[in-house]
Amino acid sequence: MATFDVSKTFDRSPEGYQALTWVLYICSLGVALATLGEISGTILFVGCVAIILLARIRKDDAAGTIYGSHLGNIAKVMTIALVVAAILLAFTIVTFGIGILITWPLYVLFLLWLGYRLVKGMMRLNDDQAY
Repeated sequence: MATFDVSKTFDRSPEGYQALTWVLYICSLGVALATLGEISGTILFVGCVAIILLARIRKDDAAGTIYGSHLGNIAKVMTIALVVAAILLAFTIVTFGIGILITWPLYVLFLLWLGYRLVKGMMRLNDDQAY
């Protein structure tokens, strides 16, 4: 099992990229689970934007390593999460709340997909494989 030192999260080294990748995967899962709570929109928006920015900024630095592909995966998955959540929210608002009967099951399916993609990435990272 791979171990990482969180204190090296912002180092520009393979250990730093590994730590940052683990932190971003864990934060992404946290954001996904937090959206089931009361302040889900704020957490989703702020969390996704922060994760996307960190992953995209450090992706170029980690190019050529397995961590570069993982950071790209995190950025892509969280960008999709932000867009899907915005579409589902817009549909619910446009239908004056009645659309929640349609969007809630879709949102649950979306969260299952999001969890699958993040856990799959974490498993590949744990096995030292590129995404």
